[in-house]
Order: sequence, then C-alpha cells, then structure tokens
Amino acid sequence: MEKIEQVNRESAKVLRAEIESALSPVLTAAGMEISKTSVVFTPSDSTIKVSLTFHIVGMESPESRAFRELANLYGLAPEYLGCEFWSRGKVYKIEGLLPNSRKFPVLASDVSTGKLFKFAVSAVKGNLRKGTD
Repeated sequence: MEKIEQVNRESAKVLRAEIESALSPVLTAAGMEISKTSVVFTPSDSTIKVSLTFHIVGMESPESRAFRELANLYGLAPEYLGCEFWSRGKVYKIEGLLPNSRKFPVLASDVSTGKLFKFAVSAVKGNLRKGTD
C-alpha cells in the first residue's frame, strides 16, 4: 500500500479494504468477523470505526431466534431462515429478524460478500428463490 497523501473517498475505500484484509486472518482464528467498518474523513483527517462480531459455534443469534419465533407475524415461514432471495440483481440469504425495525425488519447477508442488509418483508416474500417458497 502506498502512503496516503490526502484523504478522499478513494483513499478511504482503499484503506478500509486494507484494514479488513489485514484483520481477517486474526479474526477468523478467534471466531470473530467484521460486522461494520465506517470511515469519516476530511481532506486532512479521518476516523475509522471497526465493529466486530463474535460467534460462538452452535449458538443461535438473537436475530435468527427472533425470526424462528416471530416470522409468522410478518407473513413469513420460520423455515425461510437461511433461504435465499433476489433483490436488485443480487442474491441474499435470510439471517434473522429485527422486530424493532418496522420498515426493514428482515436481516439478510449478501451471498457474494457476506455483508448484512435490512429488507422490507415485501422485498423478501416476492423474491424467494425457487424451491424456498
């Protein structure tokens, strides 16, 4: 990586990718993953925040537990947890439910990147992949 002379959108993206790449092997060995990285910058200064998620093998997340328990209230079947759906040309996997998020309660990960996103129930119900609906 080259020395950064000025912080701008492109250099912030490069720096974020370098940090995530450098941390990945250590976090994987510890059973952790980066759940969010944000960069706030001005031309002379920047702040980078990295959030980590720790996964205990065999333990269900609160979001997936909420999906199993509350999916029917949203018109979804509990069996949809882990199923894939299409949205904006990408494939996402249902990871859980965020009951306090009224507009976008379904938590799903981008299958290609693993990043988490929130979706409206209607975006999920109408776009489940064949064999999952």
